[in-house]
Amino acid sequence: MTTAPGTALDVDALTVRYPGRVALDNVTFTAGWGELVAVVGPNGAGKSTLFKAIAGLVPITGHVTLAGDRCHHGANKACAAYLPQRADVDLSFPLTVGQLVLAGRRPFLAPWRRPRPVDRHAVADALEEVDLADRTRDPIGALSGGQLQRALVARALAQQAEVLLLDEALAGVDLPNTTDLLTLFDRLARTGRTILVATHDLALCRRHFDRCLALNTALIADGPPQDALDADSLDATYGTAPPPRPSRSNLVAAAG
Repeated sequence: MTTAPGTALDVDALTVRYPGRVALDNVTFTAGWGELVAVVGPNGAGKSTLFKAIAGLVPITGHVTLAGDRCHHGANKACAAYLPQRADVDLSFPLTVGQLVLAGRRPFLAPWRRPRPVDRHAVADALEEVDLADRTRDPIGALSGGQLQRALVARALAQQAEVLLLDEALAGVDLPNTTDLLTLFDRLARTGRTILVATHDLALCRRHFDRCLALNTALIADGPPQDALDADSLDATYGTAPPPRPSRSNLVAAAG
C-alpha cells in the first residue's frame, strides 16, 4: 500500500452533540502511519461516536484530517473505513461474504455501473488476505464472530482504506479467533495502515497495544497503556471523578 507523507489521522477539537447531550467534547489527537491504537472507555463514553465522526457519518465541529485532507468538508472519505460492532450487523440479511466485501468498492463505481474485473480482483485479494477466500459464497449469517470481523476487514481492504476504525472488533470472539485477529491487525499495521480498535478489555490492551486512548466524552489520556491506564486515568475514565481537560501539548507529550 502506498501512503501519503505526514500524519495519517489528525483530530482537532472534535465535538459531537446529540439532542440533549454532548457525546464528544473537544477531542484532539494524531496518529501516524502504521500505528495500532486501542480506544477504551465505559459504555456511552463516545468510542463509537468518535469512529463515526472520523468516518464522516455524523455532524461535527472541529476538524478531522486524513492523509492531509480534511475529510468532513467535501473531500473523499474513502481512505477511512468504519467497521461497526457485530451487534449492528443484520446477520439475517440475504448477503454473501463476497457481496459484503464488494460493498467496499462502491467509492470507485458509479451507482449504475456493474462491478468490473478490477473490483472482483480486489474482493478476491482482500478475502485472501484475511483467510476467507473459501467463504466467498457463504451467507454472512453462517460466519462466526471472528470470521465476520475478518470479512468486515476485507471490505475495508477492498475499499483501499488506509485508516481502519474497528468498533469492538474483539467483543464476543473466542480466544483463538482473538489471537488470529490481533495477528491480522499487526500484519496490516506493518503495511502502513493505521488501525484504531475500540475495546473494553483493558488486560488485552496492556498486552497487545503500544498506545491507548482513554475516552469518556473528553480524551482523558493518550499514551502507552502503562501510562494511559494508570490509577488516576482509570478513575477519571471509569470512576466518579470529573474528567480532566488536558491540553494538546500534554497529550502530544504523552503520545510521544
